Parts: sequence; C-alpha cells; structure tokens
Amino acid sequence: MKKILNKEKKFILIFNNLNSVVKKWIVSKKKQFKQLKKNYKIVGKAFPGRASILINLLKINQNDIQCIYEKENSKKIGFKVPGTNIPIVSDKNLHEIINNKNFIIINFAWHIKNEIKKYLNKKGIKNKMLNIIEKKDFY
Repeated sequence: MKKILNKEKKFILIFNNLNSVVKKWIVSKKKQFKQLKKNYKIVGKAFPGRASILINLLKINQNDIQCIYEKENSKKIGFKVPGTNIPIVSDKNLHEIINNKNFIIINFAWHIKNEIKKYLNKKGIKNKMLNIIEKKDFY
C-alpha cells in the first residue's frame, strides 16, 4: 500500500507542476521560432489534429509558418489549421522549398518523427527538420 501511495504522491507533484512546465515550453518555443524566422523560411510537415493545440498555445500563424505540408490525397489539404490562417498543402509542392536553401521544416507529427525524417530524406531533404515537441524540451 505504501508503494502505491508514494506513486500517487509523485503523480500529484508532477500534475501540479504541469502548468509551469507548459508555460516554460511556450516561452522556449516562441523564442526558438523568433530566432528561426531571422534566418529561415519556416514550413511545417504533417498535421495530426493534436498539433492544433500546440500551434494555438504558441499563437503561431502564417507570419510564422508559411504552410504545413501534408501527404498527398489527405482530406486536410485545402483547409487551414484551426484557429489560424496557416494553409495545409500537398506534399506535391515540396519541391518549392527544396530549391530554397534557407528553409526549416517543423514536424508536427512528433509521435512518428522517424517516419517523417525517413520520408523527407527520400525527398532529398536532410538535416532540415525540427520537431515541434521533444522530450528534451521538458528536462
């Protein structure tokens, strides 16, 4: 019973600290976006619905990210990220940024980052991807 109570206490501490952790993440990511915008054209890759929460927490719009590329035939293409003016476009248009050396891709499908990285590598895009959220953001 003591083990269970100790686990519960740890969970409660983590949960109570969550708000400050999220606020720190927001400040850190906004700063990162500001720095990236100075040197790069920023685009996104993959838009799972859960990414809308992060995008809106950060108050990102089309001034920050030109567009988000989604796999061909996705039903999301032609729409905008909810709560923003960021268009979701087809990967058919990826060639538009490949020719531009000063670009960076923000991966919004952080839960499948390896799959997205392999996909971009096949398209000739290497070392140009950052994940919107990573474990290191919280340690």
